[in-house]
Amino acid sequence: MNPDQALAKWKKHPFYTSQVVLGLDIGIEGIGVFVRKGPKTIFARTYLVTLPESAPMAGRRQKRAMRRSRTSARHRDYLFRQWCKEFNIPIVEGDANARTDAWKVRYRAVTAGVASAEAVSVGLRHALSRRGFSYHRDGDAQFPWGDELEFAPISKWLQNAIFDQSYGTELKWKLENLDWMIDKKKESIEESIDACVANYNAAPLIAHIKAHLEAPIHRRPKAWGRDFPR
Repeated sequence: MNPDQALAKWKKHPFYTSQVVLGLDIGIEGIGVFVRKGPKTIFARTYLVTLPESAPMAGRRQKRAMRRSRTSARHRDYLFRQWCKEFNIPIVEGDANARTDAWKVRYRAVTAGVASAEAVSVGLRHALSRRGFSYHRDGDAQFPWGDELEFAPISKWLQNAIFDQSYGTELKWKLENLDWMIDKKKESIEESIDACVANYNAAPLIAHIKAHLEAPIHRRPKAWGRDFPR
């Protein structure tokens, strides 16, 4: 059953057409309450709550990000299959050989071009399953490093971040008037930002794929913890 058929079937189900349903959405800033009878809304309201300090929320944001990541992975795979169907691209299922060859396919694609439609399928699916990091967002936090404009979390985040010059310039502008942004701390932050931009310009994804291919299996570099740009 495809998604369109499932939706059509759901619209005829008694749970949707006639029953009374209570929905609760408990978020980090409030609680949403929604009551319907069939498709008709009876009650809908959001109750705001006072946020605790940002530190206790870090664990909760991480768990929420993990749930969203799993959901997003399934959605990306569905969209990929729809795209392949639309453009008549064969879908190569992810058996052991396909997963191993995917690194070679991706490296060839960015250095010499793809060899076949099957290579397009293998390379794109492999890349989609390992999507990068949006360096200007971090789930529900205010900044990529969290909610606080403090030296320690910003400095720690910059150790693994990779971003382009435009974001580096924006970040310097955003931080330049902070009270602690003087002397050695300012120098350290600006040097770290410049290093992140340099890493971006050095095509880190191509370098990572090449290193992954050349190293023995037990010594292949890990991408986990490095904020590769999407």
